Amino acid sequence: MALNLGEVVQAVQEGRVQTLFVDSHVQYWGRVRKESSDVVTYPRQKDLRDDCVVDDLVEEVLRQGKTVEFFDHNLSHKARAVAAILVEET
Repeated sequence: MALNLGEVVQAVQEGRVQTLFVDSHVQYWGRVRKESSDVVTYPRQKDLRDDCVVDDLVEEVLRQGKTVEFFDHNLSHKARAVAAILVEET
């Protein structure tokens, strides 16, 4: 299981996510550098170039034909707001 946002972003970009879990109340505003999987996040949207990183992850996982599960924990701390079950590597 990937637990931090950077690990989840990298796994999604590599097509290794089987199921993505997302707290439906959480938004991470910022940018993902696709060539390096680096994630820059802000507490709120700074300008029009910022995306909701979580939305981008959900869209990519669905595009890959994988599963997204939303949960409703309304966490005050975002540390576990996004997680993923990874495809077993052979």
